[in-house]
Amino acid sequence: MKFEQIINESNKTLNASIKRKVNKDLTKFTFNKYFDAIPIKNIKDILKKYRIVLLQEDRTEWDGFLTGSDGNGNFEIGSIDSSMGGEVFEVYRNCFLNLMWHKMQSGRYEITVYVG
Repeated sequence: MKFEQIINESNKTLNASIKRKVNKDLTKFTFNKYFDAIPIKNIKDILKKYRIVLLQEDRTEWDGFLTGSDGNGNFEIGSIDSSMGGEVFEVYRNCFLNLMWHKMQSGRYEITVYVG
């Protein structure tokens, strides 16, 4: 399958029960906790537990950084098992990862993250 077909023809969906489990683990990780930095590696590790990968616009694994005192990012996600023989993954069409952060006066971050 060509890259253009992956981008335009993906119909992969994330099972609702897996989505609930992922969100339960993400909530458990962030609930009533404050962080010295935005914990993107930990979030990616939770996703990998469920064979999910955070994606960039070109459908490769997300590899970036987040800045600012306040922010909100929506990220496409895909199945690790959907690799098309390389570093390109098929995107889940029925959900995304939403990550919000706020840096408090203490210098620590409050994080909200979920798969919606």
